[in-house]
Parts: sequence; C-alpha cells; structure tokens
Amino acid sequence: MQAAADMIPEYEEDFNPCPFYGVAHLAQQDQHSQRARAFLRGAFDVAIEAGAEDLVSDRTFRALSRAIGALGDQSFSDVLYSALEFAADSKQDFELNVAASEIAVQLVALEYPGPLNALEEFCGYLCQTYAGEEFALRAHYALWLLKEDAKGAQAYLENSTQVRSLGLAATACADLDHKAALPCLEKRLVCGSEE
Repeated sequence: MQAAADMIPEYEEDFNPCPFYGVAHLAQQDQHSQRARAFLRGAFDVAIEAGAEDLVSDRTFRALSRAIGALGDQSFSDVLYSALEFAADSKQDFELNVAASEIAVQLVALEYPGPLNALEEFCGYLCQTYAGEEFALRAHYALWLLKEDAKGAQAYLENSTQVRSLGLAATACADLDHKAALPCLEKRLVCGSEE
C-alpha cells in the first residue's frame, strides 16, 4: 500500500484528485483491475494513517469517494460506509464532516444496501449543529434516498423555517417519484412563500 501513501499529498494546497480518478479508470480494465481495486479498497485506511498526527485529508476522502462512486460497483459500498463512519464522527473537523456528506451521496450512487446507523446519527448531529447548510442537506438527501423516505423530504419542504437548500429536498422527492409533494413544491419553490 505504499503507492496509496505516495498519492496522499503532504501539503493539500497542491492537491490533485486526478490520480484517484485514473486508478478508478484502471480498475475497469482487465489487466489492471485487481491491483487498482486493491488500491481503492485500502486507500481510505492509508489516508487515515497518514493523517494520524495531523488532520486527515478531507480532499483525499472526497476524491476517493468520487473515484469509487464512478466505478459503480456495489461491492465497494462497505468501503465507502466505513469511510463515512470515520468522517461523520462529530469529533472530526468541519472539512471532514463536509466530505462525509459527499461520501453519503456516493453511497446512493452505489445503492448501498446495509445499515444506516452512522448516517442517521450524522444527520441528527447536523440538524443540531449545521441546520440548513448545503452539506447538511446533502447528507439528508442521501439518507432520504437510501431509506426511500420521500415523506421525510416532503416534511423538510413543508417546514416553513427551512428556506436554504430546498432544491435538495425537492430533488429527493423527484428521485423517489413522490408526486404527493407537488403542491408543496409549487408553493415553496415556485411562489417562494407559504401564503
């Protein structure tokens, strides 16, 4: 796994996510698939180890989650969920929490079939700490889709105190084909008021 460690930059100002996307591309080619997939499976752990003394790289977590999501291989959903559990911890820094919301969306892309305890806990924490922020809604969007909870997305839309990032709740309703939310969508998004 030294190759994974070499791809994690010491200074993130010069971070380039392209090598991770390149590895995902190689993972889809027969002659490189085994090694590239092994790299992607272990890369989050290497990122955590590399950042043990300092901060773990949120940019690395984002790039890896996008690369794995691009594979479209559900067998990687456990890797992403483990990364989410780490990044979504309330003791992690803000940037890693933001990365966790992006990881959650990649779980939707892979149609993650497993338990959602960490994501549910993360969303509860976000409601208390970052209510209405786009990254918080991104995590909720993922949870609504993974739980097929169209009514939860609609309830968010109907809450008159929620005015930011309504598009993510609307998208969840659309993605879940929840036609019952149409009157609310019309009222909140087209008219822009509760009148």
